[in-house]
Amino acid sequence: MTPAERRALLLTVTLGALAEGKGSLTQQRAYQELEWRKCERDVVYWAERYAYIVHAGRIIKWHLWPIQKQILRDLQNGIPIVGVKARQLGVTSTVALYALWDCIFHDATVWDNLSSSEEKAKDILKRVQATKDRLPNWMVERASKRAGLNLDNKKRDKGDSIKRISFGLSEMKIATSTVKSVQGASNNINLDEATLHSDLKRKLQHMFATLEGGGGIGAVIANGNGEDDFFWFYQAAKRGDNGFKPYFFWWGDAPYRLNGAILTTREGKKLPAQRFSRDELLAAMNSGRLDSPWYKTMEKRFLMKHPEADIFAFKAIYPSNEQEAFYISANSRFSLAIVNQLMDEIRLKREKDELPVQYGDLELGRDGYEVIPRTNGAWRVFMEPRPGHKYVAGIDSAAGGNAGDYSAIEMLELLEDGAARQVAVYQARVEPPVLAYEAIKAAKWYNDAYLVPEANYTGGLLIDHIKAEYWNVYMRKQRLDKAYISFPISNLGFWTDSNTKPKLIGNLATALARGDIEFFDSKTLDELGHYEIKDDGLRTGAPKGMTDDLVMALALAYEGVMDIEIYHVNQKPRELAIWEE
Repeated sequence: MTPAERRALLLTVTLGALAEGKGSLTQQRAYQELEWRKCERDVVYWAERYAYIVHAGRIIKWHLWPIQKQILRDLQNGIPIVGVKARQLGVTSTVALYALWDCIFHDATVWDNLSSSEEKAKDILKRVQATKDRLPNWMVERASKRAGLNLDNKKRDKGDSIKRISFGLSEMKIATSTVKSVQGASNNINLDEATLHSDLKRKLQHMFATLEGGGGIGAVIANGNGEDDFFWFYQAAKRGDNGFKPYFFWWGDAPYRLNGAILTTREGKKLPAQRFSRDELLAAMNSGRLDSPWYKTMEKRFLMKHPEADIFAFKAIYPSNEQEAFYISANSRFSLAIVNQLMDEIRLKREKDELPVQYGDLELGRDGYEVIPRTNGAWRVFMEPRPGHKYVAGIDSAAGGNAGDYSAIEMLELLEDGAARQVAVYQARVEPPVLAYEAIKAAKWYNDAYLVPEANYTGGLLIDHIKAEYWNVYMRKQRLDKAYISFPISNLGFWTDSNTKPKLIGNLATALARGDIEFFDSKTLDELGHYEIKDDGLRTGAPKGMTDDLVMALALAYEGVMDIEIYHVNQKPRELAIWEE
């Protein structure tokens, strides 16, 4: 700013008048230069003066909440963030607002916005359109012409205006929700609704590599839903392993929700909640000392509107702590109250470092089988075999291949009165022969465990490899098959069809309700929580983009437990029939 411009600026009556376009041309230029520099220096200053938001069908001035200001400042400081949140806190809109500011005040920055669908990604741009349309003309023109181009006014394909917002060489745009789109993304990525993305683990890996290689920043935002890939990415951020700053956004981060709320101090005094800090409010809420009319009303409304839901589902939507944020809230075939309670127990053991687990591969050593530690090993061993104890393993096979379904083994230890304990889990994308090899090793290690493989689909090939080297295998009690009339067939393994599967899953649900299985593996519980009843009301399975191999393996294992308890299976070598040899 020249001395003449500075003097002209001082002659103006108020900055407010200049903001309204009053004053001489020299004064206006001086004011605009000063305002540009302030906005460029501080994103919060710019947002508080120029940001708008759509609320209840109206476009209103955006008054930032404290947590929203913190997000903006972290992003401006180049800190990537990962956040698990309660509903309707404006976190996604805040990240999009930062991307808009970044495009306006920097020469060639690019933001890719990814959501679980193209329409939802478009909605991210629509959220900032209200602000863009109300920016001063001088600010838009300066940003657009900064690089000698005006891409914002270029002729584009019809509908392209809702796919990108451009200022000169800078732009924020939507990208399709695919692994390739993340792999080819720009330096800055806003990945929204992370828990709804398919193949999220690979997307996060590519996103991490893109940000690290290009020096960009990113945001990964989601409502929690069990211990999926987003959960583990968030935990890595808490440990400081991935460079992302972890955020937990509780329902009270929207200040209006604390109107009329009363906090009872440890001394018994009742005071307005607004007097206390965020940490004090969180501590009070989780110790039962915060009374919020808004929270109580929302809880009643939710449970009345969703009679099939439970308190866990409500807490997952409006969490008061990280544990509640990751409660599973899905259309589960199994009781979510039970699944979430079991998940609580596992997390508590994990926090206290009381969860025994070895990750690795099972190999035959000099002194017998042992777990060879490996962070990406397919086995999760919680308890090694105990002499004299009986074990049962359920085996769910798949075709294998990197893009195929997972195969799984669930090993249970038999306890008293028909109860069982989960002692080991195997999960990997492998061909049936490899799965058979792993099952045989585990069975021999666990005192010649009783194996219950699925017989149909790829199970036939699996059983062919198992029976050649192992003897203690589940046999069907009956097999109604037209082919049986003409020639004898093997009756090894459990045959899954529309008649047997509902009973198999029903028995597992009963076991969960009675507390007959002790769990150590959170991934198994996560699959149980998301295992749903399909639209026809008859079929069950995993939602699109998720897996149910651990559920099926567990159900097969429990079928073996019942087989031993009810039919008192003789665990001794049997002679193979002629057609099995």
